[in-house]
Amino acid sequence: MVIVRNSLKTDAAVKAIVATVKEHKPRSYAGFLGNFSKLITACQAIGIPYDPDNPMLAITQLILLLATITNANKNVVDLMTPYKAALLARNYAYELMSAYKTQILNALKASKDVTPAQVLIATNFGKKVDGIRIKSIKVVPGVAEEAIVETTVTDVELERVEHNSVSFQRFEIRMNNFLIFFTYVTGLACYTPKKEMLQLAAIQEYYDTLPILNNAAQLATNAIVLARQARDVAFFDEKIGARHIGTQVKDYISGDFTTKSKEYKMVKGLAFIDLRRKNDK
Repeated sequence: MVIVRNSLKTDAAVKAIVATVKEHKPRSYAGFLGNFSKLITACQAIGIPYDPDNPMLAITQLILLLATITNANKNVVDLMTPYKAALLARNYAYELMSAYKTQILNALKASKDVTPAQVLIATNFGKKVDGIRIKSIKVVPGVAEEAIVETTVTDVELERVEHNSVSFQRFEIRMNNFLIFFTYVTGLACYTPKKEMLQLAAIQEYYDTLPILNNAAQLATNAIVLARQARDVAFFDEKIGARHIGTQVKDYISGDFTTKSKEYKMVKGLAFIDLRRKNDK
């Protein structure tokens, strides 16, 4: 026999809560938190008759869980701005690399006494900076065989760098290839540009910022990855996560008070969906 508990004192109390929990599928973590808070409000409104056997469904535990998931989400949100700033700064510096490389290479080509062999080697090093694999090298008169071999020793397969879409290691490889390129060019006696930004000191200063920015981006990425993992546990763990607990609370109310009860109407529209594939908001 199903026992229906008439625990709520007035229909007005039910309508007031139901009005705030009409079917709502959260599209953000903030929406999820809002739904979980409304779930607690509904349980508190039921009062003494809300008495689940599972201690994890107790109102005091639900309040603690709400605090946990609120803090877990806040940690991710707080890290998002420095994370994006670190990636933006790193990517901007690396986006300048190809243009800078071209300017240096053109300065070499315009240098007095530069040889075809030197231009060829520098050009091949420059292609590596852009992430282009050197599949074949045309022999140029005057280019020694050992010089051609030298251009292929450090060859690495790379994809062209896209904003926010390459790994820390790929940026590091690009940085190393730029070092090889400008070390070779600036080491040539014929390379004597008058423009300050094309001289070794300026190039070295630009290069020295790259590992700093890359490391900062990696640290920021690591921090937000860990924060997201902690948030995933708090929200979506299959045993202790808020999604699982919230669903259990709804199941308990529907079973203990029936699906047509005033009590269940207060929580029926609250959805707890997996947001891990959605964008952070």
